[in-house]
Amino acid sequence: LHRQGSDVRIITYGILLKNAMEAADMLKDRGLETAVLRLMSLSELPVERILEEAGSCRQFAIVEDCCSGSGIYEAIAEQILNKIPGAVVQRMDLGHGFVSHGPVDQLHVKCGLDAQSIAEKILEVRKVEN
Repeated sequence: LHRQGSDVRIITYGILLKNAMEAADMLKDRGLETAVLRLMSLSELPVERILEEAGSCRQFAIVEDCCSGSGIYEAIAEQILNKIPGAVVQRMDLGHGFVSHGPVDQLHVKCGLDAQSIAEKILEVRKVEN
C-alpha cells in the first residue's frame, strides 16, 4: 500500500506506479481520497489482501501496461465483484489494438495511461455513478 485513501483504489504494478501516484495526487485535489496498491507478485495475486484493505471502498481501477485480456484485470475484477456486489472495477490498459513504438511517457499519454488520463477516467466513472 503506497498511499491511503477510502474513496478509490488504484491497483497497479511495475512502471505505472509513478503515474498512479500522480493520478492519486490529482484526485486528492478534486476531493477524492485515493489509495494506491502496488502488486509485488503476479504469480499469486493478493486478492484477499486487496479486499482486506478495501474497507468500505467500492470503486477500483486496475491500471496495467499490457494489452486487454492479457493481464490481471479479469482475475482480480471477478473476485472483487464476487465479494463486493455492486462494486465498480475499471480496466485501464493498452487496449486491443497495436501500440506503436516510441518513448514510454508518450505512449502512456497515447494509450490513456498517463496520470492525467487515469485521474480523468476515474472521475468520469464516479460522475456516472452519482
